[in-house]
Amino acid sequence: MNNQFSVSQEQADQLTTALAAVAGYYCDAIREQEAAAAHFGHPDLPVPDDPVLEKMGLISSLIYRHPGYDAIAAALAADKSLEALHHLPGQLDPFVAMGGYGGFRADAANLLPQILIGAAVKMYFHGEAWDEATMQAIVRESVQDLRRVVNGGPVAGEQVIAFDGLSLPEGRTIDTPWGALRNAPSTPNLRIRFFSRFARVLLFVPIEISVKLDRAAEVPIPPANPNDSRRIVEAVTRLPLACCLALDQARRVAPLETWRTVLTPFTYSGYSQPYVFAPPRSHTVTLTPPECDEVEAWARSIQDHHAESIDVSAFRLVSAVGQRLAIADKLIDAVIVWENLFGTTPETSFRLCAAITKLLEPEVLKRLALMKQLQKVYGLRSTVAHGSTSEGADLQGAANEAIETAVRCLRAMYRDRVDLMPLRSKDRADTLLLS
Repeated sequence: MNNQFSVSQEQADQLTTALAAVAGYYCDAIREQEAAAAHFGHPDLPVPDDPVLEKMGLISSLIYRHPGYDAIAAALAADKSLEALHHLPGQLDPFVAMGGYGGFRADAANLLPQILIGAAVKMYFHGEAWDEATMQAIVRESVQDLRRVVNGGPVAGEQVIAFDGLSLPEGRTIDTPWGALRNAPSTPNLRIRFFSRFARVLLFVPIEISVKLDRAAEVPIPPANPNDSRRIVEAVTRLPLACCLALDQARRVAPLETWRTVLTPFTYSGYSQPYVFAPPRSHTVTLTPPECDEVEAWARSIQDHHAESIDVSAFRLVSAVGQRLAIADKLIDAVIVWENLFGTTPETSFRLCAAITKLLEPEVLKRLALMKQLQKVYGLRSTVAHGSTSEGADLQGAANEAIETAVRCLRAMYRDRVDLMPLRSKDRADTLLLS
């Protein structure tokens, strides 16, 4: 047992004891489900074409088969530390409003199953074996979190963001500035559907959730913690960029978000899916240990030095590598990175290519050749952007070179020329050309 969820031994109380008993049943039921699936397969569920989500739905559906909630409900009603959650005649049960993540009425029929479901889903996403002691430890923590909420405190949770296109060596974790990146749980007995993008890695972003209890008929949901919201946006946009900068051209991949969910101590909130227009993955790149180190290093460099003025560059590079179907679109996106970094003016071709040449080529005698090649790529991009056609081989070569040049420029800026980051694009070009 990994036992990452073990907690200090506390005096048992009636509620945690009752919940722990059901947790044991729950682990047995999941093990039985997996054994049956090995022979008969899983039933269809109305979930997206993602095996990881399908397995999550199967796990969370099992708890509603348990008949013995009366003892748990009685234990909740007798727990004086949770009086704020007790049923009161003539009043609505308290609404648990979770900042940024919805809420629910805290009657026993809702609250107690959700504690168990939340524990099981957490174990599943974290790759834990279905061990009774581990689930009981998580349940024990959840009851303590519930008491913390009654006393007005926040609770800790995790935003889980799924990405496709990438996997890690077995047992490897990449520690990013936004959270831990791990392989998605394996789902070998579920059908793999074609023409879809599947969750291959999960990013666990720690969050702090403010919680408000209110018996009113309508309770507004407090906003999410702004620091958490900012970190989640950074994770979705900057992790793919870090992978683009970390990997060589032949293995370059921009992992894209496929869905996200939030893990809280006593709710299961479902999932959401962004609209990301991208082709299905033909294969998954499994990182080597040195590549994992590179992704981790670039993630930290990006987080330390990124400036809003190059947001367009980050977005367009990821788009060119991971989203675009047409080669011409890849070329256009990649050259937009050039322009975002070093400006557009009436003499764009010369200034832009000259600035890139100065940034990337330290040897003066080699700059003229690089300058001419960049101008050729830029000219082909302009031809395509204005509606003319080009030979496929020329276009593919230009797109590849434009992407590689964009990668090299961003690597140089994040690593060696962080002084250029806060400048406007025109000022970056001037600094390079006049230094």
